[in-house]
Amino acid sequence: MQNGRRPWLRWTALGLLAIALLWMVGTRVESSLAIARVATEVGATYGDPHPKVLRVISTVTDNPPNGAMFLVRIGGTFKWRGHRSREMGFSMTANGGQVWAVCGMNVDQGCAWFPTP
Repeated sequence: MQNGRRPWLRWTALGLLAIALLWMVGTRVESSLAIARVATEVGATYGDPHPKVLRVISTVTDNPPNGAMFLVRIGGTFKWRGHRSREMGFSMTANGGQVWAVCGMNVDQGCAWFPTP
């Protein structure tokens, strides 16, 4: 020990901090990849295989256990049964396993159309 200090404690704390930061970055990258994948799938389903992700809002689901989810807005040229829009919005789980509330959006009108099966 130098002057009563514990150098191993400092290195342990720095190591744990580094692990936590890497885990957070890894989680963010996984979420970004899931958003990009789902945005491409939704865009392709409605006529634009290369949509641009315009906005992502992170939140939690209403139903327990209140899992992480995203509200996503994408831009492109979309169509469904004669309806056209420049933007679409949808909700998705953080891992991209579920997508719901898909709607075609017009900038001045909000949701202009909701596709149904």
